[in-house]
Amino acid sequence: MSKLILLSGGKTTAPLTQHLIKLGYDIAVFEPNMGAALVQKHGDRVISVMGLYEPQFANIAHNEAANQFANIFKDGVEGIATRVKTLSEWKAFTGSKLKLENWLPGYLHQSILNQTTRMLCLEKLNQRKVEMCITHEDITEQFGGLAHWAKARGIPTALVPHANHFAKPELSPDIHDTSICDALAVTLHQEKWYRARAYAGDMAMTGSPLFDRWDKYQVNREWAQKVLRLDPEKKTIVYMSSWGQGTNAHDDSYRFEEALEAIALAGFDQLIIKLHPGEAPGIEQEYHRFLTEMGTKALVTRQYFEIVLSAADMVVSLGPSNSVVDAAIMNVPSVCIKMPGYTFDHPAIPEVEPDEIRIAVDEYQKWDRDDFVFQMTGNQIGKAGKNVALWAHERIRSLG
Repeated sequence: MSKLILLSGGKTTAPLTQHLIKLGYDIAVFEPNMGAALVQKHGDRVISVMGLYEPQFANIAHNEAANQFANIFKDGVEGIATRVKTLSEWKAFTGSKLKLENWLPGYLHQSILNQTTRMLCLEKLNQRKVEMCITHEDITEQFGGLAHWAKARGIPTALVPHANHFAKPELSPDIHDTSICDALAVTLHQEKWYRARAYAGDMAMTGSPLFDRWDKYQVNREWAQKVLRLDPEKKTIVYMSSWGQGTNAHDDSYRFEEALEAIALAGFDQLIIKLHPGEAPGIEQEYHRFLTEMGTKALVTRQYFEIVLSAADMVVSLGPSNSVVDAAIMNVPSVCIKMPGYTFDHPAIPEVEPDEIRIAVDEYQKWDRDDFVFQMTGNQIGKAGKNVALWAHERIRSLG
């Protein structure tokens, strides 16, 4: 029976599957949808962890949730509400029109129920020795729980960060500030970022599998502009409206509207607004309504990321974003609208105020692409997934 490695199933860990299988490992995948997809692709070499669910888990999970819930609220809702100062006082909900009274009990009950169900499925893996747990993040309820489960059982843990992070180190806290994993596989930028936050574990410069997908991609600007029905004689500006990170306590919640208004007023000849795929369903209509009111024409889409970048002459991003790294790989320059608390800290990407964006785009000349791409990817595009797999293999061997 082959040795087993547990993967979270995120964008930087799922690509490791094929390389680890070639190294002789079987793979267990935690994220349900990716687990099912990889089982279909690789057959019995892959286990979907949540596919190990058994009907009796429902009663066990409900009982555990009830017991934990009773323990948390043993002195009543008022007691814990006092300790957390109630949600209504939190900055994020100041001025909210929602009535959020008694939100915490239901939230915690469902959270404990979900987490218990995940842990029961993970326990089914105990029938085999798990050599290592590799996750793309270890801070959320789902994947933080995965890392904690592994560490509690003495399983070596490794983090392959799901993205480059850009929060300024002097403006902590940021949700990515710490990692409980034993070791990290990183880019040069990520190594500096985690060291600035006093991460003391091992780090390996592998590059990020996040960018491996660009290795075989052929940019065809003429074709991309034809697909999007653009005028090839006009300069195409792509605005990444909602790709910037929002993981820092110093976020400016009004910056989004301010930046979008500045883009609408900039008078670009040909504008594409590329939404993040995770934006709310139907939000496209809100963008169209706003742009119509501003008298601005633009193509608004959440799909066709590769095609949009292929058609672009320049990218504008609200706050630092890994979409700018993607653009740089494709040799498309970018300008960034400043977001308090975040920075690329690199001369290749000017960071300006919203009302300066048109001048910054028109006057942009310097394009130090090579160093920027090196910092963010380690120039390991197309190799990073294999690098991480080989690093994990050697680490497992060295740990015995």
